[in-house]
Amino acid sequence: MYLLHELTAFAIVLGYVSLKVARPGVSYFDTAMLFTSLLGGINLYWCGELIIRNRASRRRQNQEAANTA
Repeated sequence: MYLLHELTAFAIVLGYVSLKVARPGVSYFDTAMLFTSLLGGINLYWCGELIIRNRASRRRQNQEAANTA
């Protein structure tokens, strides 16, 4: 989990710098909104993956418990 946050922060900083270098006319607000929405999308995807894995794991554990009982 820590690695994901580190990689996300690195990607945001790298993207911000490259965007400002490539297009100097872009405002700071537009850039901040772009990367905030990007970060939000990454976090929503990651949380969704965790929820799906957790549900599948719980379902599997319940089925194993029912089979052994």
